[in-house]
Amino acid sequence: MTRRSGSFQMHPYLQKRWSEVGRKSAFDCANREQWRRWRSATIRTLKKLTGYDTMSAVDLAPRVTETIKFRDYVRQRVEIQTEPGVVMPLFRIVSISS
Repeated sequence: MTRRSGSFQMHPYLQKRWSEVGRKSAFDCANREQWRRWRSATIRTLKKLTGYDTMSAVDLAPRVTETIKFRDYVRQRVEIQTEPGVVMPLFRIVSISS
């Protein structure tokens, strides 16, 4: 890390780090079979990194906490349970047909 104009500059460090570590899961496929193998390996890696395989399954228990009607659609704020005691908000957009 170098210091310039009173701020820390990460770019040189990150460039060096990137060239050392590289992109282990980079997409470089020429056909469908290569893509299938890449996809499968990438999904396994992401599940491991995010802890997906250790998550506890629960009922989503969706709950609408807000509904706002606009001219062409309705927006609902919904909360779902992703793990026991872990709540995630999301927005649901419903088109209003004429």
